[in-house]
Amino acid sequence: SFFPCKVIEIVDIFDALTCKKNMPAAEALKLMKKEFIIKSLKIDPIIYKIFLEYRVNCGLIEEKEMTAIDSIIF
Repeated sequence: SFFPCKVIEIVDIFDALTCKKNMPAAEALKLMKKEFIIKSLKIDPIIYKIFLEYRVNCGLIEEKEMTAIDSIIF
């Protein structure tokens, strides 16, 4: 039951940023990485990466945006 909860956690944060805050998807993903992975580890970075790759594979964000997000280290 751990894995589904972690997936829902990521989707819920993404949904809140994109729907309720009207943030573009790429910006929401950048903010999630900065605030919830780098600044303080609150979401699973492996599941986040899977979510990011899923969005690229579905054509929902571009490959160059994923590269920019992956390059964020601080």
